[in-house]
Amino acid sequence: MTLALEGSGHSPIDVVNLVAVVFGVMFSYRRLNVSRRPSLMYPEVPEGDFEYWKSLEMSGWNLGAIACVLKIAADFAFRYAYVERAQADWRIYGPIGFLIFASWIVAMVIAALRLRKGRIVRAALGIDLDRPIPLD
Repeated sequence: MTLALEGSGHSPIDVVNLVAVVFGVMFSYRRLNVSRRPSLMYPEVPEGDFEYWKSLEMSGWNLGAIACVLKIAADFAFRYAYVERAQADWRIYGPIGFLIFASWIVAMVIAALRLRKGRIVRAALGIDLDRPIPLD
């Protein structure tokens, strides 16, 4: 699904890419929130358990952010390098575009599963993300 820019008729904005941008920003923000938390903020949590939780959450947030960036880059590269110049046949363009989209969806599902496991571990350890991060 695309939205045509007014007056151009040639440069569409892909709504799915806009969604990927929003998700990418969200994943990056949450990744930063988790990465800045030192284990010293949670003295009641053993350091090994804290690092295990942090690695789980970071792997999910990293995968989600990278998947969004790669989806947008692959979509633009394919669309403008191949489709615009070569006037691609739909039989080629459709499956490749779907492969880019499906790969992004699979990566987002895997990221969500990792984050779900991270949330379960976080709840079990009593880690509260609402606690403000101390300024150095």
